[in-house]
Amino acid sequence: MKRSNEPSTGFGGMPARAFTLLRSLEENNESGWMREHRPSVIQDLRAPFIDYLEETTRRLREEGFDLRGGEETVFRMQRDLRFTADRRPFHEHVEAVFSKGGARIGTRASIHVRLDRSGGFLRAGSFLQPAASLAALRESMMAREARFLEMASGLEAAGCPLVAERSLKRLPRGFEEAADRPIAAYLRQVDPVAERPMRVEEWRDGSVIEETLNFAQAVRPWLLFIEEALV
Repeated sequence: MKRSNEPSTGFGGMPARAFTLLRSLEENNESGWMREHRPSVIQDLRAPFIDYLEETTRRLREEGFDLRGGEETVFRMQRDLRFTADRRPFHEHVEAVFSKGGARIGTRASIHVRLDRSGGFLRAGSFLQPAASLAALRESMMAREARFLEMASGLEAAGCPLVAERSLKRLPRGFEEAADRPIAAYLRQVDPVAERPMRVEEWRDGSVIEETLNFAQAVRPWLLFIEEALV
């Protein structure tokens, strides 16, 4: 789904129509709905979202971040139905990454942003996926335990704690010695990310850009930690 050919006028906030579309898609997630609403999805949802990515990229560079987002880093709304029983054809959100080089997938240390009907979230982490990268990250946590725990505490204080959608019941093989230490909870996490929820109001009034910049500053030590662990 491509962006409209109309020139960008900058990001002034997501229009109310964007959230109307997201609510409607959630209630009518089918191909017929998308065919009927595709022009509006492009103009009122995808285009302003890309404007946000491009303006935030410019501001990130001013702050010394080598991260880029734009049309090329936006994920498809179409869902891959090959390996799931959930037959809904579309994601009920739009999402993208800010990454080095503007890569969309397989990113080492990047910021992931999702916009949905309730606001969405910002996440920072490694999205490489292979188990080897998670093992390397855990090894770095152990080798630099004091630094990692201080960083994790700082993320918590900044309102973007390290979380994971899945955690192991037991410590992974080779890390059993940390069973009684504070770092154990983090070692059990699968693909940990620093996360901050977003509010609809932040998207509507345009303050989402400042909030993204604040998030990037808060998670900078985490992104650096990942880069050093996954060299």
